[in-house]
Amino acid sequence: MATLYNKSILTICAFFILALHLNCASIPKPAKEEVAFLVPPHILHQKDKYYLTYQVDTKNTPAVRTVIGEKMAKGKYYYFVTGKVSFAEYNHPVTRPVPETPEVINLLKSGNFFWLHADGSETPLSITEE
Repeated sequence: MATLYNKSILTICAFFILALHLNCASIPKPAKEEVAFLVPPHILHQKDKYYLTYQVDTKNTPAVRTVIGEKMAKGKYYYFVTGKVSFAEYNHPVTRPVPETPEVINLLKSGNFFWLHADGSETPLSITEE
């Protein structure tokens, strides 16, 4: 009986590890609709820090706030729209810190930061110095 219990626990753990591995390696799925931007997404380099910077065009986009997701997959770092929430959209440029881990900064410096569009296409994110 204890052996069957141990096998069940091991099987559950194996599936959990496999699910984590597959999720971490897969390319993220952006929201189905595109968002119009007044300030296109780009990376701002300011005082040894990096920030994702963008501004949503509130005239051509519903007034609810756009939620931006991020994920590292297959040697690239992606930002993408995950959906919307019922808060008012910002009416100014948004600056969001880029994670400061060595792996993420290496991807950034090697040109592996991308905006992922609703159709699955990628646009490299430019770096603006301030």
